Amino acid sequence: TTGLAQLRLEAPGVAGRGDLVVLRSYSPVATIGGARVLDPLPQKRRPRSSAAERVDALRTDDLRTVAVAWILEAGAGGLSAARLAARLTLPAADVPALLGDDPEVRRLDTDPPHFVSRAALSDLAAQTERQLAAFHKENPLRAGMSREELRRRLFGRTPPAVFEAVLAALAAEGALRILPDVIARADHAVVLSPAEEEARLALLEAA
Repeated sequence: TTGLAQLRLEAPGVAGRGDLVVLRSYSPVATIGGARVLDPLPQKRRPRSSAAERVDALRTDDLRTVAVAWILEAGAGGLSAARLAARLTLPAADVPALLGDDPEVRRLDTDPPHFVSRAALSDLAAQTERQLAAFHKENPLRAGMSREELRRRLFGRTPPAVFEAVLAALAAEGALRILPDVIARADHAVVLSPAEEEARLALLEAA
């Protein structure tokens, strides 16, 4: 019979996508079977993982399809060209051309290039808008949320380039304003009540 399996080695080994391997037991010494490497650097998976169907799609010889599948699986963190190259067993310089202008993937101009699914970026953008809306509701007298606080809350597990790409896209759409120290929704403005305005003027006069 044939099937998918993830091998967990006792020590580091060297293998590339497409390599053929022989599986043997210690005692008694016997050949168990053979295998073809689909992913030399896979994520750890539990037995009967629901991701098995996605892994099965990696049987294809179309490397672009495989690369896109891995990027989608990586979610908001995405994958660097170097990581993709190692998993595809290709020179890193060949990865950008391989992905080309795939509609599901966005290339971030870092060095080396980093690739993230457009769906993941859209989801992060929506989360960013909701986070800022909640912040303004709770802190109406503050100009905005600090960049570091926003990054920590939503982008703690993503490369800095993902954070900057999401902010730049939202700013370009007119959804938010990027101030020197804080980030705010474009429609947010600090509005003082009459009593607060009176207190502000009194403080200014006292200064």
